[in-house]
Amino acid sequence: MDDEAFIDWNINREELKSYSLNEFDKEDGSVYGFMVLKLGEYHLGYLKSDTGLLEGDEDISFYVDKLIGCGIAIIKGEDYSIRLLHRNLLEVHVTMNNGVEIEIWNTRTNNTEWKYIIRKSDLLAEIRRVYSKYIADVKDINENVLKSESFIRTAELYDKFLEKVYEK
Repeated sequence: MDDEAFIDWNINREELKSYSLNEFDKEDGSVYGFMVLKLGEYHLGYLKSDTGLLEGDEDISFYVDKLIGCGIAIIKGEDYSIRLLHRNLLEVHVTMNNGVEIEIWNTRTNNTEWKYIIRKSDLLAEIRRVYSKYIADVKDINENVLKSESFIRTAELYDKFLEKVYEK
């Protein structure tokens, strides 16, 4: 798995479990936890805290939505950028050149920190895997929040993604 690209996470289970649907909607409607992005040998983030923290503060919902949006853009032949929330000096730039080129870009230095190329089919498969895992993980912890406004928006975005995939 060293040469692969993937996203994984550990959801703050107790926090998510504690929400009613109304509370989840009143909050920001996001699922939080620890998260990692792996592009070959490059790792950004982590799944477990070495500092002893019980809960992570990465907005997993935000990144799932952005990944789906990235898939739509790539299918349409458009470039896509994602500003990393907790690493405000980094952005992920995704473009189509001889495959899907993913760059980790430092906005302070205007330099590329890492570049990775993945096949378009592998990116689209990863988006499907991420969405399925995200829904399954949340359903396992607190199925009620799947009826929230934010999850409905994510499902609609994913449906748009699938429409684009199958229209080609």
